[in-house]
Amino acid sequence: MSQNSESALTQIVFRNDFPADGLTMTGTILIAEDDAATRTTFARHLEREGYTVVGAADGLRALEMIREAPPDLILLDIYMPGMDGRRVLESIRADERLRHLPVIMITTDHALDTVVECISLGADDYLVKPPNSVLLRARIKALLERKFLWDYEMALHAELQRGYEQLSRLTQFKDNLTHMVVHDLRISLSSLLSGLMTLKHFGGLSDVQQEIVEIGLLDGRSLLGTISDLQDIKSMEDGSLKLRHEPQAPRALVNSVIQQVTVPAQGKDLRLIADVDPDLPNFSADGEKVKRTLVNLLGVACHFAPDGGVVTISARHDMREDAILFAVSNSGGGIPREIVEQLETGDGPVDAGITALALTFCKKAVELHGGRLWFDTETGKDSAISFILPLNPQASAEKELNANEGH
Repeated sequence: MSQNSESALTQIVFRNDFPADGLTMTGTILIAEDDAATRTTFARHLEREGYTVVGAADGLRALEMIREAPPDLILLDIYMPGMDGRRVLESIRADERLRHLPVIMITTDHALDTVVECISLGADDYLVKPPNSVLLRARIKALLERKFLWDYEMALHAELQRGYEQLSRLTQFKDNLTHMVVHDLRISLSSLLSGLMTLKHFGGLSDVQQEIVEIGLLDGRSLLGTISDLQDIKSMEDGSLKLRHEPQAPRALVNSVIQQVTVPAQGKDLRLIADVDPDLPNFSADGEKVKRTLVNLLGVACHFAPDGGVVTISARHDMREDAILFAVSNSGGGIPREIVEQLETGDGPVDAGITALALTFCKKAVELHGGRLWFDTETGKDSAISFILPLNPQASAEKELNANEGH
């Protein structure tokens, strides 16, 4: 028996060196056995294998030692004075901190019902006294390997949990910072636009000055729209953005969007074409969000279109899906494939660029309406971005719900 059998148990030490003969392990094993000769026999076998051995002569002392410093494995005699092995095992399995410890019951009883009782109480294995050294070594090795994997999994889980908590804190910090920046930018930009509008209202400006003011107003409104996109993307992702559904007239909506994008198109000598089915019915949607979606798509189409090209915005009735089909296309100016791929896979924009941000807003706004958006684009060739919105979102949602319940 080891001289320090009554001292605090040493913590498990595993060396995962992957030698040629497999995993090398060392650890602490507690022998709870009232017979001193049996304890000595077990200890001699285990110490030759390199394990640290500690012992207890009764169940109560064994439980005290286990709670004070949990060993790596327990050899537990079933029959002991005072608290027997069954009660010790029950106490171990009832303790959240200890229940994972491997326990081998040791007994002189060969009866099957005794073995079944021990296993039902949570024992991992059993051995009959006196121990067979080969069997003892094999069973202990197997259980310690399992505990090693369990300890590794728990350590990994704890590390992942710490990483997740740190990531959550960083994400919250980023969200708070974004909210603060967006708020401050909106206030400052609104003040700037108000000043430019006042300057324009008072008049007395030369043609050049008037043109500069118009450019400032145009770029300022565009930047304000980008800030709104950024804010709304966050709200759509966390589910806090609520749509305001109202009847929308497709032709009026498209004409309004065309007027808003006319000035940027003129800078590239682009021809804007509205192609709207005259028989289109009104549809229910959040007009402000749909208009911004179309403005963003038209802006992207103009950005990538070659000088002197054609940009078309069309609207049709998709009879099959009972939806409004919008499409924005240009001649010879596709969107870079890396942006499209990440938007299609849902991984978000590849960068913080205006194009990626605008398209991210469009995709999320369309999906929030119960629609879908897709791309038919290739750099240097004609391209189109299309999306559909249900004519009646409530009826469409009920139809989808019934279809899912049917499956």
